[in-house]
Amino acid sequence: MPNIELAAGIRARIVPETHMPSGPARRFYQGAWMGGVDTLYPDADLTAPVHRHTTLDVAGYAAHLSGHVITVDTHGTVGPIAYLPDNPPRTRADEVRLDEAARRALDLNRPDASWLFASSRADGQVLAALAQLADGADRIDRAAAEGRIIWPEHTDADDA
Repeated sequence: MPNIELAAGIRARIVPETHMPSGPARRFYQGAWMGGVDTLYPDADLTAPVHRHTTLDVAGYAAHLSGHVITVDTHGTVGPIAYLPDNPPRTRADEVRLDEAARRALDLNRPDASWLFASSRADGQVLAALAQLADGADRIDRAAAEGRIIWPEHTDADDA
């Protein structure tokens, strides 16, 4: 079952930001997992001046709000990595990609996580999917989140 509290917390953080133009005050940016900083600690106040240029996508928020340290991959091959402060990676094999840490924190299946974390995902789609999860959905109804209407098949019984 997806993490209802985390989905609701992420949504609450990003709703106001989807109504403002891109710029220094906006922290939510679906185009990149993390930007403007090399390492982000779980207790970091994203409204502080030091984080004026820090941005996170929905996966970044999931990792941040679930208590992960997010840092750039020093090897430069997998993108940002995330880890819990009491369990830092000791070797490269211990590193967990940010999107995987976020998937686990939200308790999503891989297809739903991949859909939700896509960099091309529109703000409204992200918010709709998070609302579904926060309301207790077992998985994301992608058609509904994308605003597509799926009509049921017409049967002869409908004409009776």
